[in-house]
Formats: sequence, structure tokens, C-alpha cells
Amino acid sequence: TCIGGHTDTIYGVSFSPCGTYLATAGEDSVVCIWNVLKNKLVDKLKGFSKDYECLRVTWASQSWVRSSILCQNGSHDDKTNRTLVLATAGADGIVKIWSGTSSG
Repeated sequence: TCIGGHTDTIYGVSFSPCGTYLATAGEDSVVCIWNVLKNKLVDKLKGFSKDYECLRVTWASQSWVRSSILCQNGSHDDKTNRTLVLATAGADGIVKIWSGTSSG
């Protein structure tokens, strides 16, 4: 069982490009990041208006991430290959971009 997740209906799900993580978006205005290999909640992304549910989540492809970092920094490094980017969209019409680094 997954403990500590959503308290309401889930509207969107998306697997990370590496297949290790699953992002879920819900009516509770929270995005949960799950490690599917360990069946464990690893993070909760908050900062959404409680008046609007979070409807969708999607991960950027690794090729997009590498191109984006190359445009910003002019080079790649080992961290570039572990960078994950997630886009979320809420019922309030706001899209947020989140980024982090995978441990694998």
C-alpha cells in the first residue's frame, strides 16, 4: 500500500522518462511524486491554490531537458543526465514547471 498520498480524487498521472517515478495530480491541490520501484511516496509538490484542483502532470523528455540545459549553460555535465522536469496544470489555468535531480 502507498501511504501518505492524495486525500481526494486523482485526475492525472505520468511516468518519468526513466520509469522510476510516477507523478499524480489531484483534487486535493497536491502533486505526489512516487518511486514506483519502492512503492513509496518521495515528495509532495504544494503551492497550488486550495480553491482549484491540480488537473494534469507530464514529464519532459530527456532530450528536451538536455537541449534546454545546453541552451542555458552552453554545456552538459553528469547532473544534466539525471535532471527531471515536470509540468503541472491546475483548474485555475496556471502551469508550473518543476525540476529536480534523480538519484539514479
